[in-house]
Amino acid sequence: MSADKDTRPDSFPPDIASCHAMLEGVFQSLAEKEQRIGQLEELVETLIRERLGRKSERYAPNQIALFTTEPDDDSSIAEPPYEEDSPPPAKRRRGGGGRRRLDENARRVEWIHRLREDQKQCPKCSAVLTIALVEGKLCWAYQPAEIFGVQHMLEKGFCNCCQEHVEVADQPPSMIEKGAADASLLSHLTTSKQGDHLPLYRYEEISLRNGWWIPRSTQAGWLQQTAVTAVILYAWMASRILQGKLIGTDATGVAVLNPGAGQVRKGTVWTYCGQREVCPYLVYDYWPTGEGEAPRRFLQGYEGYLQADAATVFDQIYLQGPVLEVACAAHMRRYFYKARHSSPRYAHRGLGYFRQLYLLERELADAADADRCAQRRSRAVPLLEEFKAWLDELAPRLVPKTEITTAVGYSLNQWEAFVRYCDEGWLMIDNTRSERALRPIAIGRSNWMFFGSDGGGHTGAILYSLVASCKANRVHPYHYLQDIYERLPMIREQASLLPLLQEACGEVRFPDGTRPNLAALQSPLDCLRVLKDHPRPLVERLRDPSQLEPPLVAELTALLPDHWHDAHPEYHLEINRRTRLVGDAA
Repeated sequence: MSADKDTRPDSFPPDIASCHAMLEGVFQSLAEKEQRIGQLEELVETLIRERLGRKSERYAPNQIALFTTEPDDDSSIAEPPYEEDSPPPAKRRRGGGGRRRLDENARRVEWIHRLREDQKQCPKCSAVLTIALVEGKLCWAYQPAEIFGVQHMLEKGFCNCCQEHVEVADQPPSMIEKGAADASLLSHLTTSKQGDHLPLYRYEEISLRNGWWIPRSTQAGWLQQTAVTAVILYAWMASRILQGKLIGTDATGVAVLNPGAGQVRKGTVWTYCGQREVCPYLVYDYWPTGEGEAPRRFLQGYEGYLQADAATVFDQIYLQGPVLEVACAAHMRRYFYKARHSSPRYAHRGLGYFRQLYLLERELADAADADRCAQRRSRAVPLLEEFKAWLDELAPRLVPKTEITTAVGYSLNQWEAFVRYCDEGWLMIDNTRSERALRPIAIGRSNWMFFGSDGGGHTGAILYSLVASCKANRVHPYHYLQDIYERLPMIREQASLLPLLQEACGEVRFPDGTRPNLAALQSPLDCLRVLKDHPRPLVERLRDPSQLEPPLVAELTALLPDHWHDAHPEYHLEINRRTRLVGDAA
């Protein structure tokens, strides 16, 4: 045993002052160990809850009353006010059973069940019964999908007089040049892959089971070529988002195949949500690495509010340009929710403040922007000031490296950006819509597992943007995609668009530092094949609609999901009342 660990009586100091100093050191060491043990126990409990506990972050407001019997060590801090005269929240009805009605417009087939011969006579008088039909039960039936061919017939005119002149009708352009897939089939594939998260190998099995066979390599090629033309609408939606005054963003990682390395590498998919009333679209941006260059590049030249988490990748954006940070209340609340077991009194008090703020937002959900802003300043700002005073008084008293300390520290660091949502009525209290926008990526990657290449990542980002924007605007994705897949090729072939595409290609720089050969880009498809994987220059060109002819602007605007929905109300997407679509407000 070393000298400093020796506890034999003859090793104690001879004088009382030295003994007192030694005891103080022992007590301090024991206190540090107890603090460390408490931190480790808290960490273990947190890991167990994250692994085995429920994922929901529901909070019961009456739970704070369970801890009022603790010693009152913060009596100087008033409890958050609760409005006693406000009506209690309505009970949430549980979804009951029962048979749902079949849609009135659904096709019906009648199966007639006839009487037997011995049933057609009256058993009493032997008279022949008068036969009538009555309705029995109504069953739901299913018919498998069908692949059929569409043979294009072209009128051909020729001169019988000189036998020299011949005219042949033009075929309309298609999403895939000389491709065999019709817009309806491409729409079905896109909806299945990006909307229903169906891997291509699984659809290959389904197609074979239904009597036709579409290899997964063919499906991948079709989707890749579809994204080449669809990048026009993708860039138009992204340019509209950058024209707004508020953008919400978040990111998630995806696996990408790395041939030759023996393992996958990590890519990143970023989502950008436009201002809800002005440009309600969702745009995804694939980036080959996890670096923060992606949001800086996408948001270059943007002026407005940016709502995101506290990741350091956004700090440079806030410092360089006229972008104002708006923090996310859901992230702040989440830290208090995690601390509800280790520090229940403080955590539930913080959750009580957030509850009142969210109840106010729910009350003002249908209010005009000006009314919402006035109500926030008169009702939310005083509550926020009281919340801030409590955090300031609580922070110095907390033990470092605990969950409640992390919650309080995070809230104080983000406070200025958090209360900024009260400045305007159209700002949002949290960024949960961006988190929900990443849910299709998270669900999809558990099915298709990885992107096959960086090009596949860009293809997925473009097609996911179309499908997610459909759902955010209550548009049926299949019918919407079928229509735009028929109209986009005609927009692609307009002569006024080619110079703009060539200019955008001139700003593209490949990862190896080279630039595309502009002399070889003589058609819109040649340019779009380059811009599919590098759409940012095209987005920047489309931000200024004055560069486009007014008819082209009108055609592109008509393809936006919200405008398309207004023109085709029959394809409004009905959902279950308990289902929340991507892009909805919290």
